Amino acid sequence: MVGALVLRPGQSFQKKVELDKWFPVVEEGKYVVRLVLVHGGARYESPLKSFDVVPGIPLKDGSQMFVNRKSLRRIFKLVYWNRNQVDRLFLRSADEPDGKLWDTLDLGLLLHQSEPKLDISPEGEVTVVHRSTQDAFIRTVLWSLPDSLEVVERNNLLDPEISASQRVRALYGEMAEEGKKPEEKPWWKFW
Repeated sequence: MVGALVLRPGQSFQKKVELDKWFPVVEEGKYVVRLVLVHGGARYESPLKSFDVVPGIPLKDGSQMFVNRKSLRRIFKLVYWNRNQVDRLFLRSADEPDGKLWDTLDLGLLLHQSEPKLDISPEGEVTVVHRSTQDAFIRTVLWSLPDSLEVVERNNLLDPEISASQRVRALYGEMAEEGKKPEEKPWWKFW
């Protein structure tokens, strides 16, 4: 997974490894992992670490049918899970009837003020829009074809109501820059 490397005394090395690329960790449940290092004929093992694969809390789902493969149906599920004291939105995808599971996609932070939207077009474009902060949404576009599922676009979108007020503030600031000083009023005068 890592390959050969040389560490000098006092040096450290860190690398993230996606375990699901090397091992079948797609089924829900508890998994145990340990790092094994072989050097000079000696074997070194780290302490055991455990992690859980969880289904997530369901929010919305949808299905896609394919014109050229009548028996294939792809199920999309939007689920969320709490990580580091914030909720994150995930897209889980599985094919029926063969049971193929696609990589679960982390779509980012989720605020529950508005329900996420999942749109599946007949052409295979899957769009997810969800609120990520008080003033922004994340839009993720995927292409879902019979033999592939890939993210093609991710955008941060400003909330239309808040972005309009930001534009007004920007104009207000531009006026001040052009030499037109905005009228200053004491804080107790509202008109």
